[in-house]
Amino acid sequence: MGLSKSATTPGKRLTRSEAAAYLRDRWSLPVTVGALQQYAHKGTGPAYARVFKFVRYLPADLDAWAAAKLARTSQKSADLMGRERIA
Repeated sequence: MGLSKSATTPGKRLTRSEAAAYLRDRWSLPVTVGALQQYAHKGTGPAYARVFKFVRYLPADLDAWAAAKLARTSQKSADLMGRERIA
């Protein structure tokens, strides 16, 4: 499911479904709507705003969260590879 042009407009707030698609399409992260709900519940996901009863995400917040998540994953991989070479 590709993103519509309006979903990629800077400053546009995305629904949780659009945010999941954005993270999959732009960052190749296998994120589902349910995963975003869990991240929000645990406080470990991207920043979001509540507009009345609706949750909305800014693309810039999704980008920052995804970049940080991928950086942590890359660092963990580098640490593991470094340990294997020493052992």
